[in-house]
Amino acid sequence: MYNLRYCCMFFALLLMYSVGSGQKKFISSGKIEFEKKVNVHAMLSNSIWDEQRKSTLPQFQSTFFDLYFTDSQTMYKSGREVQVKYNQWGLQPTEDVLATNLLTGKIAQRKHIFEDVYLITEDLLKIKWKLTNETRTIAGFECKKATGIFNDSLYVFAFYTDEIIVPSGPELFSGLPGLILGVAFPRRHTTWFATKMELNPVSAQQLTPPTKGKKTDRATLLPLIKKGMDGWDENSRQNVLYAAML
Repeated sequence: MYNLRYCCMFFALLLMYSVGSGQKKFISSGKIEFEKKVNVHAMLSNSIWDEQRKSTLPQFQSTFFDLYFTDSQTMYKSGREVQVKYNQWGLQPTEDVLATNLLTGKIAQRKHIFEDVYLITEDLLKIKWKLTNETRTIAGFECKKATGIFNDSLYVFAFYTDEIIVPSGPELFSGLPGLILGVAFPRRHTTWFATKMELNPVSAQQLTPPTKGKKTDRATLLPLIKKGMDGWDENSRQNVLYAAML
């Protein structure tokens, strides 16, 4: 039922924009670079050990990702490298990829957690969005703000542009009437913001979903991760689990 609703929304979105296409040009394919910025100090606990670590770590860690998109598929993967690297809690996010089929509402995600590589296949993340009248310019696009909640208690703030008629975004964030160009996830002290866009054609090869890894879904994976962190402090456990959610 969820896939049917998502598919109907997707085609309704395309129809809505096609009516006004004579007045305004809308974008349906290209590549967008996102900067993911994490407040590393905020992610650490108040223990004596972590307080000492703060003096040796940068407060903010930036990584870059590319989102290749068409009107029916997207691929989110690691982008350009940065000089400062901080591999936290055994995670290797720069090796992860996420393919989304907007027609079926399904994702295929390769995710590295500790020493294992998983292939997660499941429905798109269900986010309850509330649209607002607030606007912000991101990467040259006027974006509208929306607030969202998922997993019952996790809040995010997103900015989307209706000039790009693709209801997707960075990571698993999607479901708005246009491409999401900015996200703030307060619980994770993390933001994702578009820095630039290229209108080069996107090939089918660039959108090929991942196929390698231990096949699973998040409902199965998260309990396994929890079991593997027995004895860890609560702050570290929560940080790994939140990272695994996306």
